[in-house]
Amino acid sequence: MRDPLLRLADVRDAIARLRRHCAVTPSDFMSDEVLQDHAMRQLEIIGEAVRNVPEEWLDRHPEIPWRRVIGARNFISHVDFAVNLDTIWEILTTDLDPLEAAIDELIQWRSGSAS
Repeated sequence: MRDPLLRLADVRDAIARLRRHCAVTPSDFMSDEVLQDHAMRQLEIIGEAVRNVPEEWLDRHPEIPWRRVIGARNFISHVDFAVNLDTIWEILTTDLDPLEAAIDELIQWRSGSAS
C-alpha cells in the first residue's frame, strides 16, 4: 500500500497541474476538449488519492466534503459522457483553494512541521 503522505502529494500535484493548464476563460474551457479531459483526469487523480488517505486524517478538515471529492472521481471515471462541464468549471474555480489549504495542512501535520 502506498504511503498516504504520498497520496496527499498526488493531490497537491494534481491541483498544481489544474492551475497551470486550466487558467483560461470559461468559454475557452467549454470549447476545448483537451482542457476538459485534462481537468477530469486530474479530478480523478485527486479523488483516487483522497480515497486512500486514512479517514482519521481527513477528519481534521470536516469543512472539505471528502465523500463528494471521491464521488466526483467515481462519477467521472464511470459516467464521463454525462459529466456537466459547468460543474467541472465550478470545481476548478471555487473548490480548489480550500482543498489545497487542507491538503497542505495535512502534509505539514504528518511531516511534523505543524501542530
